[in-house]
Amino acid sequence: MLNRLVDSAARCVGEIDTDVLKPAGRRLRGSRTCVRLHPDDRLLLSERAASRQMAVATYISVLVRAHLRNPSPLPKAELMALKQSVAELGAIGRNFNQLTRLAHQGTARAHPEGI
Repeated sequence: MLNRLVDSAARCVGEIDTDVLKPAGRRLRGSRTCVRLHPDDRLLLSERAASRQMAVATYISVLVRAHLRNPSPLPKAELMALKQSVAELGAIGRNFNQLTRLAHQGTARAHPEGI
């Protein structure tokens, strides 16, 4: 079930449009937007961007794009870590199932009468 959830979330994540993040050869009027932030908000923003190893402006543009176009704002490194975690959880689940089957087989052999 967890695997299905991650797969569906991964499908919803669109590729980040790198053309949007590249500087344009010619600046169009109104292509930049300025936002005033409270100093505490600016600090939180910087911390979150740093934790994702992204520049603050890039992090803001990814969040705004995600808000406008509905893809999940999950950076590539975080998506890869999530996929690896799900794969490891799947392996743990398979091992747990094998141990459970072995435990039940031992119980069936110990009681051949079916008690």
